[in-house]
Amino acid sequence: MRQYRSDQLDDSQLDALCTRTWTRDPSLTATVEEVCREVKTRGDEALREYGRRFDRISVEALTVTAGEIEAACSQVPAGLIPLIERAARNIRAFHASQRTGESRIETEAGIQVWREYRPIEVVGLYVPAGTAPLPSTVLMLGIPAVLAGCGRILICSPPKADGGVDPAVLAAASIVGISEIYKVGGAQAIAAMAYGTQSISKVDKIFGPAIDLLPKRNGRWPPIPPGRPSTCWPDPPSCW
Repeated sequence: MRQYRSDQLDDSQLDALCTRTWTRDPSLTATVEEVCREVKTRGDEALREYGRRFDRISVEALTVTAGEIEAACSQVPAGLIPLIERAARNIRAFHASQRTGESRIETEAGIQVWREYRPIEVVGLYVPAGTAPLPSTVLMLGIPAVLAGCGRILICSPPKADGGVDPAVLAAASIVGISEIYKVGGAQAIAAMAYGTQSISKVDKIFGPAIDLLPKRNGRWPPIPPGRPSTCWPDPPSCW
């Protein structure tokens, strides 16, 4: 890991380190749009096909079972669970502090105005696990969604070589209180949450750190019927 000391860097070096550069490979855009079309048309069949093509993994049952979640908690190194729980407490405390009531103001006799926050009904969380599992993403996305009172919360995360979702990701989901999890990754997971398939129903909003997987061109999705979900990438806020 490279380490830098801010007091040893000049302004141009600091600017270079803080600049986030990102360009999309045109071939990637074409592939993502193909995936979206196929998932929209063929549903689960396309999810399994792209899992074999991109992840080289054949997964028949896309849904993570309660037994798999329970087994995962026992597979995680003993010292990691307390760390995940501690992080969850801290994140929960921070987001809980954002739940403030709104005062009603009477602008004139009989007329009151106020701001009202309502949770998104159905949210889909994308949790990457390609080069490394990211249980922290489960905490940072899942805890605000739970606190906000979202009616339904689901997670899509790519399967490992053995066909299961990473145990640390499942353990974090268990700690947060999310049990609807699918063994799907990549652009096909985003498309599944956007369009819905036989196994994965469509969501209202998608959150997650996976900007390369967005099926966008010039800031737009390819043609999607009315009612498609909005997305929040790459740095998601809360789900209020």
